[in-house]
Amino acid sequence: MLTQLGVEGRLDLEIVESERYLPRAIREHAMEAGVSGGVSAVYYDNRIYVVSDQMTSEEDVERAVLYQGMGHAALREYMSAMLRPLVGRLYLRLGGDEGVQQMAADMGIQLDAGIQGLDETDRRLYITEELLAKAQAQKSAPSRSIREKLDDAVKTMVGGIRDGLRQMGILNMQVNTADMMFLLKRIRQGFFAGKKHDEMPPPSFLRKGRLRRKEGRQRYVGLFDHKETSSKQRP
Repeated sequence: MLTQLGVEGRLDLEIVESERYLPRAIREHAMEAGVSGGVSAVYYDNRIYVVSDQMTSEEDVERAVLYQGMGHAALREYMSAMLRPLVGRLYLRLGGDEGVQQMAADMGIQLDAGIQGLDETDRRLYITEELLAKAQAQKSAPSRSIREKLDDAVKTMVGGIRDGLRQMGILNMQVNTADMMFLLKRIRQGFFAGKKHDEMPPPSFLRKGRLRRKEGRQRYVGLFDHKETSSKQRP
């Protein structure tokens, strides 16, 4: 899987039977963070640890590796290369600079001008992700026309990400809006870092509840709709 994601040799993957087999330093951080007993995956020191007794499907494993691997600069850049053209199309569907700025104004959102040093493609990614993130964070939903326009554009992008991951060999992960927002956020965070190499941050934990999905038929999850239909709840 690391080969498919273009980071083999730069990012390691280790499967452990249960949380108790994680390195002591990680277990100590988990206790300090209050997540001990509920860790499903960890990114630490250029290595992803997957806790096998917290995985219930291949989709769980794929999502854990992708999510945690985004802590590494190499995978962020790899995913960014896939997402840039998709964000570019999303940006154009929203009307380019004028459309994005007008939509933000209509929703009462103040967008940053961006940060210096970005090329045009990355600048588009930056302001588009910022619009989506701030729109999602709004306590009150925007007007129906804006909501439908955003959701329609995001739905197209989610489909593009799903197709891209399948081409990489990520076959089981059912991409939704939350996945898209996470990937865009991590790439955008890389802009602020402004560094080519990662420092040694504390462990990044993925709790088991973040992987759990509902069984049964699923539908598209819109930007302003965080529920999924389901026929039964997975225990």
